[in-house]
Amino acid sequence: MTLSPHRRLVLAILLIPSVVLVGLCALIYHHFHIDPPVETDDAARTSLLRCLRASLLAEEYPSDDLALPSTDWLVVRVFSEGRSIARFSLREGSLIANCAAARDMMAMEKAVALLPDDKRRHSQIQVDRVVARGPLLQSPEILASLALHPGLDGLGVSREGEEFLLLNSEIVDAGLLSSNRPLSFVPDFVFGFDRGRAEQLLLKQTKLSREQWESRPREFFRFRSEAFVESVYLGDSERRETVSMVRG
Repeated sequence: MTLSPHRRLVLAILLIPSVVLVGLCALIYHHFHIDPPVETDDAARTSLLRCLRASLLAEEYPSDDLALPSTDWLVVRVFSEGRSIARFSLREGSLIANCAAARDMMAMEKAVALLPDDKRRHSQIQVDRVVARGPLLQSPEILASLALHPGLDGLGVSREGEEFLLLNSEIVDAGLLSSNRPLSFVPDFVFGFDRGRAEQLLLKQTKLSREQWESRPREFFRFRSEAFVESVYLGDSERRETVSMVRG
C-alpha cells in the first residue's frame, strides 16, 4: 500500500520524536550506567573481618595473605552500641596490607583507644567495598537533584589525586536524598538530593578550609559498594558471622 505524501508527513511527525527520544535514552543509559559488580566471596569477607577484628583488639592477625577482588576502596567503620565511632579508608589491595594499615589507623584513633575492652569486644566492624563507579549528572539542577539512585549510589569527589567518599548509607542517614531546596524563594519546597550539604560533609573529611577546597578543580562521581558487617558478639569472636547488607 502506497501512502500519500500527507500521510507520510503525519507518520513522520508521530515517529521521529519517539525515535529521537529512544536514541537519547539509550545514550544517557550508556553514559551513566554502572555495570553489576563482582561481589567478594564469603571466605574473603570472613577473613577480612576477622583480620580487622584482630587489628581492633591489637591481636595477631592471620598470616595467610588473601588477595581481595579488584577494588577501589575499602571503607571500614567501627560501631559501638549502634553508633559509628571511627571510620577508615583503605586502598592497599591485599588482606594483610589492609589489616596492617587498619591497625595503624586504629592505634591513632582516639575514640578507639578510649574504648574499654568489653565494649571493644562487643563492637561491630562494617566494611563497604567500592566495586563500581560512574559519572554524576550535574546539570540542569532539577535533574541533578535526581542523579543518585536512593540507597544504592554513594557520592565521591576527586581533588588533586585524592578521593573522598560519602557512602550510600551515610547519605541516607544524613537525610540528603530529600532535603534539597531548588527554589530559594520557596523555602518550603523540598525536592531531591541536597548536593550542597553533601559537599559540606565531603569537605569535612578533607580538613581543608572552604577557600582551599574551592581553589582546585574537583570531579564528582557516583559509586556502588557492597557492604558486610560482623554479627552481634555472643561471647565467642570465632563464631561471629558475616552478614551482607543489601540496600535499595
